[in-house]
Amino acid sequence: MKKRRNIIDDLVVEKTKLDDKIMKINNFIRSVEFTHLKDKAKHLLIQQSKHMNEYSLVLRDRIVDITNQESE
Repeated sequence: MKKRRNIIDDLVVEKTKLDDKIMKINNFIRSVEFTHLKDKAKHLLIQQSKHMNEYSLVLRDRIVDITNQESE
């Protein structure tokens, strides 16, 4: 079984990569190219961004939770 420190490190790497992707998709949503997409595509990209943000928050909460367990 992985040690807590390794789990935290893996989660931080995953969150960092995800946050980079979130920044890219949000930049695209604010771009001129986005305005040229069909409504369905726009809706799906916005939904994707929303869910990616929610997932990032869950990763953050897991990191905090595991970190707090270490100090107990």
